[in-house]
Amino acid sequence: MKKFRVVFIGVLLLITIVVLIGFIPLLSIISREVAKMYPTIAYMRIPILVLAVLVVLTTISALIFGFLSLLEYGRGRVFNFKTVKYLQGLSLSFLAGMFFQLLIIIYTEINIGGSITNIYVGFGVLVFLLGNQIFKLLSEVIREGTEIKTDNELTI
Repeated sequence: MKKFRVVFIGVLLLITIVVLIGFIPLLSIISREVAKMYPTIAYMRIPILVLAVLVVLTTISALIFGFLSLLEYGRGRVFNFKTVKYLQGLSLSFLAGMFFQLLIIIYTEINIGGSITNIYVGFGVLVFLLGNQIFKLLSEVIREGTEIKTDNELTI
């Protein structure tokens, strides 16, 4: 059952990564259409597009670190320092994504006060903050477990 679960989650992660990679060109098309619809804010197209692509790339990075952590779990090597590094990378990916989303909020607020988009991006910031904290905590717990495991193996 564990093997099926690992394979299933791994396939879902890979599908999500592929979908997000396919979403990047779509962002450019959407930004072009929005610039045509609202020519008064067309100057914001490129900076927001770059920040949105960076958010997607940090999400892809988090998914890759999650996939690598899942592989370690599937091999039965949960309590090792490689898993800790993968979980820390996942946590940092969420932190970077949160930073880019905050830049989107700041840039949008400076140029268009009271934009409804900031509410949605603010929700994304909260999700990324939660992900950052959960995986940081998980990496610390596994790091402690790894140190305890290493100490016990040395004393036996």
